[in-house]
Amino acid sequence: MLTKQLIEEHFIEEINNAIQIVPSSMWVHSPKPKIIYSDSKINLGLASTCGQVSINHRFIGTQAMRLLKNTIRHELAHLIVGVDQGHNKRFKKLAMLLDVKRPEAFEELKEIESKISYKYTVIAHMVDGENVLIGGVHRKTAKYTRYNEQQAKNMYIDKRAISKFEFVLN
Repeated sequence: MLTKQLIEEHFIEEINNAIQIVPSSMWVHSPKPKIIYSDSKINLGLASTCGQVSINHRFIGTQAMRLLKNTIRHELAHLIVGVDQGHNKRFKKLAMLLDVKRPEAFEELKEIESKISYKYTVIAHMVDGENVLIGGVHRKTAKYTRYNEQQAKNMYIDKRAISKFEFVLN
């Protein structure tokens, strides 16, 4: 089970691993030696231009070790290339060197998400009549509310077209 102490230890370990790949003299932002914890409902982690890395407090008390390490490496990649670079090609290349994966690749993400209360649950109604649970969201976004299956850019799940989206109030 992850504790603040274990998270701090993994943070230092991941900094040292990243320095083996990219010397600290080449980092745009030098990392602060201590993590701060956030209450974000949308971010697992965040890096700032002052070198501060924040990790979502929802990791504490979970078994999400692999996802935590991945999140730390992701935030370190931002510090190395510069926070202002976003997720551009330079960031993606470095993230690959640090073995950063998409959070969705980790089953552990469900454990973190289960600790977040969402206002809505989004359901995709497929053209074949099946319904697929998309997950929780905090607000209705145009991506789903203005979706029109007649548009040139249809959305798909497992190569099946989506007819419409539904928001269910939680």
